[in-house]
Amino acid sequence: MPDETPVRPKNGIAPLIYGLLGLVIIAVAAIAASLFLPGLNFFHRSSTETNLTEQAKNQTSIAPVMATLPVNDSGNIALNRAASASGEQNGKPPSSGNDGDVQTRWCASSGTMPQWWMVDFGSAATVTNAQIVWQHTVAYKYLIEVSPDNINWTLAVDKRANSMSGQITSDNFLARGRYLRVLITGSEQKAWSSFYELRAFGSINGHGK
Repeated sequence: MPDETPVRPKNGIAPLIYGLLGLVIIAVAAIAASLFLPGLNFFHRSSTETNLTEQAKNQTSIAPVMATLPVNDSGNIALNRAASASGEQNGKPPSSGNDGDVQTRWCASSGTMPQWWMVDFGSAATVTNAQIVWQHTVAYKYLIEVSPDNINWTLAVDKRANSMSGQITSDNFLARGRYLRVLITGSEQKAWSSFYELRAFGSINGHGK
């Protein structure tokens, strides 16, 4: 009988090579992921920070002008009355909008519109004029409304189409109610809703302030 020759497995080295190649691919993929994902997170974080920075720039890009409040404050029935607003920036509460001091101001918490600020006279008042000392000398678009109960509002002034720039606005009207609200609907140059002082003139229950 002829000697039997052992049968050698075909391509015995190939599976080993393929196995090693698979391990190399997995290792390369893991390294690439560790490098790419942090970069992606950084890009997302940078984009978010950029958006916040741009929003802040919109508020600070317009140089604020320190106003001079008209001297005559007689008859200002809004002075130091309870005030509230749709929002406030830290350190710029609604009460700073009618404290008689143009070194302080109210500012909304963001640049979105509309925003509102309201004063409570304490009882029914007859209002004949409202003056606002805005933060910037731009054209603010706004409404002035009066209400007896903070529910039903009567439109007193409509400046939603205002295109005249000015830091101090003065509106004459005749309205009666306990609450007066300024609703800011827009502004030029993306200025935020913010003013140093609102003064309302008239009488409360037939008497001055």
